[in-house]
Amino acid sequence: MSGGRVSLYRHIYTEPQKDTEAFADVFVSSNQVDSNMLAANSTYLAYPYDTRGGGSFGVLKVGGSGKVGTNTPLFSGHKAPVLDVAFSPFNDDIVASASEDATIRLWKIEEENGRIKNNHDGQLSILTGHGRKVSRLVFNNLVNNALASFGFENAIKLWDISKGQAVATIKGPSNGQFLDINWSQDGNRLVLPAKDKKLHVYDVRAGTETLCCPSHPNIKGSRAVFYNKLNYIFTTGFSSQAARQIMLRDERNPEKPLQTEDVDYNAGIMIPFMDPDNGVVFCFGRGDTGAKYYELREDAPPIMALSGFMLQESIRAVALAPKTAVDTSICEIDCFYAITNSKHLIHLPLIVPRRNAECFQSDIYPETVGPEPSIELDEWKNGGEITPKLVNLETYVRPTAPSSGFHVEEQEDVSVTLGKLNTANKTIEEQKARIAELEAEIAKLKGQ
Repeated sequence: MSGGRVSLYRHIYTEPQKDTEAFADVFVSSNQVDSNMLAANSTYLAYPYDTRGGGSFGVLKVGGSGKVGTNTPLFSGHKAPVLDVAFSPFNDDIVASASEDATIRLWKIEEENGRIKNNHDGQLSILTGHGRKVSRLVFNNLVNNALASFGFENAIKLWDISKGQAVATIKGPSNGQFLDINWSQDGNRLVLPAKDKKLHVYDVRAGTETLCCPSHPNIKGSRAVFYNKLNYIFTTGFSSQAARQIMLRDERNPEKPLQTEDVDYNAGIMIPFMDPDNGVVFCFGRGDTGAKYYELREDAPPIMALSGFMLQESIRAVALAPKTAVDTSICEIDCFYAITNSKHLIHLPLIVPRRNAECFQSDIYPETVGPEPSIELDEWKNGGEITPKLVNLETYVRPTAPSSGFHVEEQEDVSVTLGKLNTANKTIEEQKARIAELEAEIAKLKGQ
């Protein structure tokens, strides 16, 4: 996977945060789900908390350090374990959580005297509609209040979080469950690898499948990300011989991949994080001790391997912060965080080596999507065109404190919502029991 053109990013490296400068005793959930188990923005870090009974997630402040342990600020209210967390791209203090209890909850992070306040059953809203556990949450980085979720009844839902309503539902293939969801950089489509060994792309507004093609030959976990600039989709998965595999295809001719490479025989699913500004994809595997990087190019070969990195221990959870969180004074192009096997939560800055790093390096920092919505959800759903609101990182000033403009429209009391959900579940169980009785009576009559 080498080529003739010299890459600006061929020597990317990281300087992992020292354990003495990081958070310690971070009890991330040991649940065996395929979510990233960690979320990050410029201000906070959130992760499903390892607890028995009910469901909680912890929130920590970026830049902090020291032992956390059982003193983690917790957000509690789910009736079963939390499986995923995601921050609003437009409000650092708004976070969503997904749970085995089939609900999604929206929360506001509040501080008192510089410390994050615990939050027990104080969610802003509860989103109900999934029939089984919810394992993935992905916000749209351009459309205000748009959140996509994946439930194990094999359905993707698009939510208007300001109204607490699902505005679209995508049913999965009958012969294979969806494995992952990610938005396109234009904010209009979702890419969905599935256990039917195919890659699916849906136009969310039109409610139509725009692409369906063969993907990795193994039903084991697969992930996918768009790279709109070159009309690419990059996927990770497994070969028929259980090798971890990467694959790149052009959306305009998806049936034949541009390039397929076997990587290694590690067991963990490779999680790709796409940097659309620089065309670099970073692949982390849970249980791995490092990461692999690739530059996606128009000329051959389209996948160019770059230098990766190795840690002293394995990674249990990983998250990519928004581009506006990077430190341009050290030529950090992407800001990752990871929870390691020793329960440390560390910062992993991905750095391009430059002699004059203190001077702004415009060639590695093109304008990027900022923390302001480009369009409202209703306007977008009605066919409105998205014009991304970009910022220049040379002049961009990061807010010193989260300032939430988010609000939830008045909804019925949360207890009423939960009561309706419990009543519906009880009715379903009663109907199942009645059906079983009738089937038994029919069988008895046939036997007479």
